[in-house]
Amino acid sequence: MNKYATSGFSREAVALAVANYGDNPIKVKEFVEGYTLLKEMGFSSNSVADALLMNDNDKDKAAAQLLGNSS
Repeated sequence: MNKYATSGFSREAVALAVANYGDNPIKVKEFVEGYTLLKEMGFSSNSVADALLMNDNDKDKAAAQLLGNSS
């Protein structure tokens, strides 16, 4: 986890990513980037994490879900 956190990523985002994806650097990076973007848009931590997990880290689909769109 420390190797991701020292890359400038949020410890909260890294902890969630590692808990869900283990040491898969691609999935962890995708999750953390999406998490950071969606949190900056004002969505709650739990909602962002759930949306990313349900949409395989697809930021656009997760954002649409969070905004209440079904597309």
